[in-house]
Amino acid sequence: MEKTKLNRRVFAQVAGAGAATIALAKSQAAEQEKSKPVWSAGAAETVADIPAEGTFLIGPMQKSDGQNDPLFIRALVLTDGETKLAIVSNDMLGFDFEYNDRLVDAIAEKTGIPKQQILINCSHNHNSPLTIPWSEQWEKAKDKPWHQTLPTQFAEVVAEADSRLQPVTVRYRREPTQISVNRRMPVAHGMTMAPNPDGDQMLWVDAIHLKTIAGDKSVGVLYSYAAHPVIVHSASRKISADYPGFASERIRQAMNGGKAPPEGETGGIPMFIQGCGGDINGAPLASGIGAARGAGRDLGYAVVRALRKEPQPLEGRLRFAYREIDLPLQDPPSVEKCKKLVADRPHHGPYRELLAIAEAGKPRFLKMPLQAFALGDDLCILGMAHEPFAAYQLQGQEKSPFEHTLILGYTNGCENYLATAEAYRMGDRGGYEASPFGAAMMYKHRLACKPEVEAQMLVAMNEVLHEAHRA
Repeated sequence: MEKTKLNRRVFAQVAGAGAATIALAKSQAAEQEKSKPVWSAGAAETVADIPAEGTFLIGPMQKSDGQNDPLFIRALVLTDGETKLAIVSNDMLGFDFEYNDRLVDAIAEKTGIPKQQILINCSHNHNSPLTIPWSEQWEKAKDKPWHQTLPTQFAEVVAEADSRLQPVTVRYRREPTQISVNRRMPVAHGMTMAPNPDGDQMLWVDAIHLKTIAGDKSVGVLYSYAAHPVIVHSASRKISADYPGFASERIRQAMNGGKAPPEGETGGIPMFIQGCGGDINGAPLASGIGAARGAGRDLGYAVVRALRKEPQPLEGRLRFAYREIDLPLQDPPSVEKCKKLVADRPHHGPYRELLAIAEAGKPRFLKMPLQAFALGDDLCILGMAHEPFAAYQLQGQEKSPFEHTLILGYTNGCENYLATAEAYRMGDRGGYEASPFGAAMMYKHRLACKPEVEAQMLVAMNEVLHEAHRA
């Protein structure tokens, strides 16, 4: 076979074709880089207008006698030029759906951001006002002055964040840490609330850092951990944000170099968002302000470590997906058993309500909103209502189509626990979170969920995550 003779003309043709291919590839890469949307973000914060004294706290189950540290409402608004998302964090216990809707409506009316693109996550802090529909303490009329002012505060802080939009880079990292313990310990009679080192846990903190493109200044840090803020709890009657508040304090100091930001600037705003900590306690439980400060310091340091390493850039479009499903609640005891409960304790409101439910004989359901915010192609934040067990976060992220998935509880409403099928099948032995006469009797619905909600939830979570991935 005759070999091709590589003369000067052939060489020039080959070299020219290669150069053209390389040039085309570079051009295509440049065009792709140009087509990536530039994100803009703004952050803002305000202190919740809550009276320091006389506010009923769920931790000590008494009225507050002062305030140790402020409760913040913080907002991050993020846009890619087409889609705008608002994430609102706060140091509150949680809200019933009716009141959460009031907050979202106020934000949407003030800013024009569509309601399904507004995510409100509560830290579930036990040394803040009782705002969940719990026992007979929650005022149904919600007629205290701060009930009326909070929606305005929420709306104004989001509007302020929206007014501060500027081009940003966004980076993510997960950092190992632990300031918590699973609180469900199997014992002979069933399940008790005690530290269980073998129980489900999320042994990390997720951190998202936003910095200005011009000036490389910190706009804020969104960070997520999963654990009840109950380190202060009954050890103090003072209002406190518990470990998330102290962690944010530590992060703020690190982002601003230990100095106050220049006049007219906010500096980097730290925002804690709560994961699926329904069966996890911050540790050590009920140990007071000093212990909460120490745990917050450790969590804050973990976030700072994440920021100082090499976080992964987040790029692409912003997307969202939203849906609501109904979770079936268990049937109440028989009418005869409910009548006996009422006869034994005639002034017990929840028992009277349970009797009315039994006499009505109708199936009951728990509303569950699921909200997914995709920050580019590689990361998604999935917010769910109520108090989900850690198992939902662990299983949800394992099946997620995103490389990184943050799964939150206490988002857009909190009216019940969401335990696992195994826990619900234990019946009266299922412990505080899952048994029919545990927390279910304290929450407004007076009924625990059915075991099949676990499978239903995992399907819904997977579908919403995939919907956000495809959007």
